[in-house]
Amino acid sequence: MEQPIFGIVASDIVYAEAVAIENSNWVRANDINALLQLNQATAFFHLSSELLLGSAIETTLPLFIHSAVTPLEEILIKGPVCRINAWPGFFERKIWEISGNISSAHKNTAAKLGKELIKVADKPGLVSARIISMIINEAYFAFEQKVSTREEIDTALKLGTNYPMGPFEWSRKIGLSEIMRLLEKLSLEDARYTPAPLLKTEGIEK
Repeated sequence: MEQPIFGIVASDIVYAEAVAIENSNWVRANDINALLQLNQATAFFHLSSELLLGSAIETTLPLFIHSAVTPLEEILIKGPVCRINAWPGFFERKIWEISGNISSAHKNTAAKLGKELIKVADKPGLVSARIISMIINEAYFAFEQKVSTREEIDTALKLGTNYPMGPFEWSRKIGLSEIMRLLEKLSLEDARYTPAPLLKTEGIEK
């Protein structure tokens, strides 16, 4: 039986996570317009960066968009579009958080890739990205206040919570600029998410 083809726009890191999925067949494109012109594809994945479109575009095939920060209502795409978090380390997970109008085609695509879908509200941060960004932010506050070193904070969190990574390890894998963008978006409605000064400084520098 011929494998379905999935079109993808992704960074090298996330693309490597995609091709590592067993029994998957990917065709890589450079941008959203080239992606939607892949006629042989049965589903599309735009995972490289959050879309900031100047004008609306439309798709008839299922489209998964990486958007840890921006809700679907702010993204100008018409058709069967759903939003996931594809930060490095998240796309390879067994379970994807997803928001939007989840069609049977989205469910079938996820099943073919061996993924489970959990529907969450179409809010900035979804669920796990919101929590991890807050943990990273608190770790930066603790480090600024000389509570402990970065390495010790990472170790303490992993031992205390059984997380696979500590907050500073997560920040390096995901990218501080991504964490900062989400925190700044969340802080517009809740001051608890205001980025720690050092996180903001290091995020801008990088």
